[in-house]
Amino acid sequence: MTDQQVPGSPVGGDRPPLEAEYLWIDSAEALESFAASLPAPGGLIGMDLEADNMHCYQEKLCLLQVDGGEGAVGLIDPLVIDDLSPLTKRLFDPAGEIWMHGADFDISLMSAAFGEVPPMIWDTQIAAQLCGFRRFGLAAVTEEILGFTMSKGSQKEDWSKRPLTQKMLDYAALDARLMFPLSEFFKKRLVELGRWDWFEESCVAARENVLNRAPRDPDTVWRVNGWGKVPKGRAQAYLRELWHWRDREAERRDRPHFKVVNNRDLVQLATKLGSSSKPSRKDLRWRLSKKALAEFGDVVEKVEAMAASDYPQRPAVQRLAKDDAFDDRVNALIAKRNAVAAEHDLEPSLIAPRKTIELLALHSDPIAAFDPANESPGRPRPMMLNWQRQLLGLI
Repeated sequence: MTDQQVPGSPVGGDRPPLEAEYLWIDSAEALESFAASLPAPGGLIGMDLEADNMHCYQEKLCLLQVDGGEGAVGLIDPLVIDDLSPLTKRLFDPAGEIWMHGADFDISLMSAAFGEVPPMIWDTQIAAQLCGFRRFGLAAVTEEILGFTMSKGSQKEDWSKRPLTQKMLDYAALDARLMFPLSEFFKKRLVELGRWDWFEESCVAARENVLNRAPRDPDTVWRVNGWGKVPKGRAQAYLRELWHWRDREAERRDRPHFKVVNNRDLVQLATKLGSSSKPSRKDLRWRLSKKALAEFGDVVEKVEAMAASDYPQRPAVQRLAKDDAFDDRVNALIAKRNAVAAEHDLEPSLIAPRKTIELLALHSDPIAAFDPANESPGRPRPMMLNWQRQLLGLI
């Protein structure tokens, strides 16, 4: 053991971690009572969220699973409780110790729903990666550490429907309860490896990366997977207008985009219309509302009347300022990274992915890459955490 400090105290091993009794909470009174039962600030809370992004237009929070370690897991229904502040006051307390697994999406969801997120979230997925796990989904980690195989049957269910099935309730409660035995394991293991500081820095960075993520540019939001294969000019103009046409129809029907027209079909339709001499409704093969059919005609008219100067323009690509020794430096850095990764039993890309390696290799001395004075459009500054730089000798 090292003298690294970790939050909270060890979780007792006498508690059956895989028996997730739950309490369904759908009233203000029940929420007040449950929130009061949670541990005082500083006590560990296991948490998970469920959202509906597979069945409706606007992604929405459908369930909060909260486990305070004593008694049942709270399954809180945000669809019927207007004021969740008794709970969020506890969850967002600066002294709180919140554990989740793969929290990126949950952080984004909480930020949208509440306008804030817990000041710190300890993520067991990050912990697993730092402990050398090659499979770090919750089911894989649970099986590896606890020898328990989780059911995957409820991951794509409609969490906005009520009542939830027994299988969904059990699944939801278990996700929160698992944070106790998993956090206990990782607290011990990370300290043994001398990587607790890595873990803390990585969790802080993960939270900040989500909160600082730039919103999608409305001028480029139509660039779905496969858009680069659509011919330039007229066909891409169709893709842009079709994306907005699909978006309006999805909102009217309260359905996700892919349940109106999926991206692959949208790309194919744009390509076909862009090469057609007489584009029309006959090119459609989906069941659509009368409004959508009428608006499709408007899309065709708009694109056919569009000047070539109004067609989408491909984004300018900023090329990296490579010199003749660039490839040699890349290969040397990759070899060094791979050796360090093998020594520490880590996935090499966890230390530095290829893109980061290339940014480092733009400089004869890779440490110079972190000097703001050396940053330019052709030499962007790489983003690395302190522990990653230390492993590669870049501090």
